[in-house]
Amino acid sequence: MDQKPQILIVEDDERLLMSACQVLETAGFEPVCARNSREAARLAAERPFDLALVEENLADAGEVCRQIKAAQPTFVVMLQGSDSPSEELAKGADGLIISPVTDRELLAQVRAYLRIQQTQAALRASEARFLSFVDQASEGILMLDEQGVIVEFNSAMEQITGLPRQQVVGQPAWDFQFQLVLENHRMPAFYNRIKARWLEAIHTGQSPMFGNPVGAIFQRADGSQRFVSQSLFPIKTEAGFRIGSIARDITEQKQAEEALRESEANFRGVFENNTVGLYRTTPEGRILMANPALLHMLGIEDFSGLAQRNLEGDYFNSSYPRSAFKQQIESQGEVKGLESAWKKEDGSYVYVLESARVIYDQAGEALYYEGTVEDITERKKAEQALEWERYLMNSLMDNFPDTIYFKDAQSHIIRYNQGFARHFG
Repeated sequence: MDQKPQILIVEDDERLLMSACQVLETAGFEPVCARNSREAARLAAERPFDLALVEENLADAGEVCRQIKAAQPTFVVMLQGSDSPSEELAKGADGLIISPVTDRELLAQVRAYLRIQQTQAALRASEARFLSFVDQASEGILMLDEQGVIVEFNSAMEQITGLPRQQVVGQPAWDFQFQLVLENHRMPAFYNRIKARWLEAIHTGQSPMFGNPVGAIFQRADGSQRFVSQSLFPIKTEAGFRIGSIARDITEQKQAEEALRESEANFRGVFENNTVGLYRTTPEGRILMANPALLHMLGIEDFSGLAQRNLEGDYFNSSYPRSAFKQQIESQGEVKGLESAWKKEDGSYVYVLESARVIYDQAGEALYYEGTVEDITERKKAEQALEWERYLMNSLMDNFPDTIYFKDAQSHIIRYNQGFARHFG
């Protein structure tokens, strides 16, 4: 089993210290608390840490950073309480986290700095191994020096931008033809702002862009586009200060999201404009969805009037109880062509031909029923009228005293009344 990342937290506020420790421990880290510089120095001398978080407001915060780094080559991050430029990096810290931050943001930045620490450890161990790791990473990695010149550009970054490594390494990042599109801004104005922020980060050790990943688009020289999730972070190396950028290609995710949106739009179009009634209900009878055709069928203006109904109540004609529908759908998983009669808003009934199926969850439990409803009221009225005419005809024939009979095309007698039977035996 892999050992949990060891995080040293140096904070003199007991409440903040306990809160940070709890957040990190819940996320799978092993936090170790130090309430002052003496405890921090002792702990750093006794055991190795993957990362150290030092509160800026400590009276001797800079000395704490130097003592920790003198004891072991761990990555020290200063918890800074303002957005203004500061000298925290000059105090011996390798990185910054601007607070206050949410628990999620804290964990994201701790993980980011742990990745940086691991990268620096690899550099210290072997520059060649580091370069191999960077080149084989599935995420695009770009690194700039203090002049904004690209010093690392891995294979994944080549795939994202469509530019070969040998063409970009050693050149300023903002001199290339690929476009970075972010939050609907395009070059050159936005890219100039990117350049200014990069330079600010290099000279001050902080930038508003550090922290959570942001969405961006790389438009390649061939006109195609790749969607990326990009993060920027500061790095201290033996060669000097660096700005790192990790770009994760999310093009397929974006395409899937777009396909899903298109599918949902198509579904909504079919649902809203279908002339057949469409619905979704729970097994308990609560109505979840109903399209305009079904609302019109029931004489209801909007769905809110229908959502208040529970189908287990008095909403079915007694000749067509819902129990018959439930028995069939629960035993067979579906119903097809089931005749029913639903109560309309005005108290009258609409006769329908209903088909439905059960949608199950992963555990095999019924989530809801979804089905179609066709209005057959006019057909039912015609059938009832025909049945009434037949009843009247039969009654008339049976009670008429004279002889009445009917023949078919071949002159065969096919029907006669009681008068005919009495007369001819």
